[in-house]
Amino acid sequence: MNIPATLQQRLLAAQSALQQRKTVPIWHRQAIYAALGSRYYGYKLKTAETELDRRLLQGVQQLRSGLPVYEDAPVPSGSRPAGHTRRAALMLHTLDYANGQIQGWTDAAYGNTLRLYLDAMHAVLDGRDWQDFNLPPGIGHHEAYVPGDIIYAATCYAWETLKRDSEYALHPLEPERDDTALKAFRIDTAGLVAIAIQSQYADGSIPYPRQPIHTQTIRFWQWWLEEAVPAAWSAVPTPTA
Repeated sequence: MNIPATLQQRLLAAQSALQQRKTVPIWHRQAIYAALGSRYYGYKLKTAETELDRRLLQGVQQLRSGLPVYEDAPVPSGSRPAGHTRRAALMLHTLDYANGQIQGWTDAAYGNTLRLYLDAMHAVLDGRDWQDFNLPPGIGHHEAYVPGDIIYAATCYAWETLKRDSEYALHPLEPERDDTALKAFRIDTAGLVAIAIQSQYADGSIPYPRQPIHTQTIRFWQWWLEEAVPAAWSAVPTPTA
């Protein structure tokens, strides 16, 4: 598999962090997401139509400084660059792994809705437009009480992420920056799946901060780095000389 040098270096750095910390920290995940390719931006922020708040004031300051200002907008299926497609594929690989490990929800209807979300995401990756789907409302991670609920919440977030490419998200009011300056957005698919797996195999439904990392959680991270990320890179063929 022809993985570029930058992505390979970041995978090796994440492997080293996994050996030392028993997890793949958010900054390593963000670096990997960035290395999968460029991100699509939404429309420029229309300040006249935006409420007068701190976000607007920051935007006006940036505009006066000559910097571009963006708002996060859903991405049409036909407009996704290679990086967005790879990150979407990585989310789906991760969710498919999670659903093979964890079953059971506080509400039986969650399982049916989760399948609707997954089927829709697979269809969008196959070329359908996300606007063709009218999915029922999902839940957030604050409403998740058992491991299966966490996977369901991760799937709901993933659907929004697929539309906006927010797995690798710069703050909407910041211009494009160097990878080393990425903010650490902590709600990503892999992070939520790791929490669910830890909860599934360790004591208690939600892991405590000082709880020892379970071997199944470490195994997930190993799989994610060694198999899921390379497979996601291959979701978009690279040109050959």
